[in-house]
Amino acid sequence: MFSNKEKKHLLNVAREAIGASLLNKKLEVEILDSELLNKQCGAFVTIKKQKQLRGCVGLLTSDSRLQETVAQIAVSSATMDSRFSPLRIEELKDIELEISVLSPFETISDINVIVVGIHGLYISSGVRHGLLLPQV
Repeated sequence: MFSNKEKKHLLNVAREAIGASLLNKKLEVEILDSELLNKQCGAFVTIKKQKQLRGCVGLLTSDSRLQETVAQIAVSSATMDSRFSPLRIEELKDIELEISVLSPFETISDINVIVVGIHGLYISSGVRHGLLLPQV
């Protein structure tokens, strides 16, 4: 479980990465010494503006530290989600960010072990696949 300090750090990293990108500045991610923040795992960054979805992009897995992954996907969520126009710098003050960190995938044989709101789902069949984040 992430501490409040770690959660706040990830949200700050995401917001600073988006701001730096929109201003065409290079971001220097402050790396906190934390086992969880330095873990290599997937994550999603969701952007909402006035409670409406404004962008959501993520990676199922990553070879980078979580805090670096969050910076990368926050920028992608703000600028590369094909469902939306790229975020504008003047919108930055009006957005809310949500970060979903993915734990390693587990195969299940009984759907009754799934806890709605806690577990996400990755479902695949042939070339088709889908991901539901826990909050969905």
